[in-house]
Amino acid sequence: MRLAASAVVLAVLAAAGDARAQGAGSAEAAELFKQGRAALEVKDYVAACPKLAASLQLERAVGTLISLAECEEGSGALAGARQHWQEAADLADASNDRLNRAPFARQRFADVDRRVPRLVVRLASGAPPDATFRRDDVQLSSSAFGAALPVDPGAHVITASAAGREQRTYRIELAEGDRKELEVAPGDRTAPPPAATPLVTAPTSTSWPPPAPPPARSSFLPTLGLATAALGVVGLGVGTGFGVDAISKKDAAASSGCNGNVCTPTAGATRNDAQSAGTLSTAFFVAGGVLAAAGVTLWLIAPRASQGVEVTPTVGPGSAGVTLGGTWR
Repeated sequence: MRLAASAVVLAVLAAAGDARAQGAGSAEAAELFKQGRAALEVKDYVAACPKLAASLQLERAVGTLISLAECEEGSGALAGARQHWQEAADLADASNDRLNRAPFARQRFADVDRRVPRLVVRLASGAPPDATFRRDDVQLSSSAFGAALPVDPGAHVITASAAGREQRTYRIELAEGDRKELEVAPGDRTAPPPAATPLVTAPTSTSWPPPAPPPARSSFLPTLGLATAALGVVGLGVGTGFGVDAISKKDAAASSGCNGNVCTPTAGATRNDAQSAGTLSTAFFVAGGVLAAAGVTLWLIAPRASQGVEVTPTVGPGSAGVTLGGTWR
């Protein structure tokens, strides 16, 4: 019975192929169909299925759909065979197929439909609602979640994804007639992209690298210079005081009894005091001048800073001094 049915199928298919070749259809489609049928007769499914599929793309015909469905069924691609048996029956009805192949195609569809495995992919609780999944090379939308979809027997790779989430991959294997469910969810949230670092433009300069900052300014040398100069001024003031005193005493000695180098005892003592005052005046003038010069030198070589100094000497009978005012550091 089975052999008889197969023989009838082959005869019908051959007649369909001849009819297509003699009709007004595409010559390329007819040639591809002819080569595909020849390969199918010897069960060379690897060569037959692509040729029959190419012929179908060029021209849809009931005989081509039946041949392609038979080729896919023989190669184990049951989901494709199921689809093409259904399309062959529908096209035979729609075209009033003169060979009345619609009942035959429906019977073959029912036989294959029982063998085709079904896979139900469900979205895990808590997964983002915009998640989608891919089955092997077929991208499916969220509306496919929960539907029992026909697949070919064998191993399948399911990939779940969503915006801002890592992809997660699942593997499952189904045999003929199996019905399995798989719960999937995308992976963890992906890290946000790093923030762009703003470009920093170096300031325009007449020289590069920029000049080194000036050395730290010490307050030691200016202070020492001021102190030394102040002592010098004091020395000059004291020398001036002794000088004035020496002149005064010399005049007093001359007026009180000194004539040349001959003096009265009192006038001689006054004259000696005048000479001592003169000697001290000279000594203080020399020391004051040296100290003042040294102080000015220290002041000049010291690192400059904002400073304002006022030096005021004070001289009186038998005394001398200096007043410093201002700010420095």
